[in-house]
Amino acid sequence: MPPFAGVAGLPAARALVPAAVASAIWYAFLAFAGYELAENWEAVKGVVAGTNRALAVAAVAVAAAAAVWLWRRSRRRQR
Repeated sequence: MPPFAGVAGLPAARALVPAAVASAIWYAFLAFAGYELAENWEAVKGVVAGTNRALAVAAVAVAAAAAVWLWRRSRRRQR
């Protein structure tokens, strides 16, 4: 926010209070999110593990589709 306040020509004193309030809200949210993450760590690990498995399956499927597409494309060019 401070760079935009400078571009808009706002004095530093006028931009400082909203920037400080926004920062306080943001860092309070981060602290709260970190606390909740730590409190539910086992559930978070389970969700991340399931997501990793799903992403691995999707990556293998995309790689296989790309390999088939490249193989078919190279066969068409050889003809």
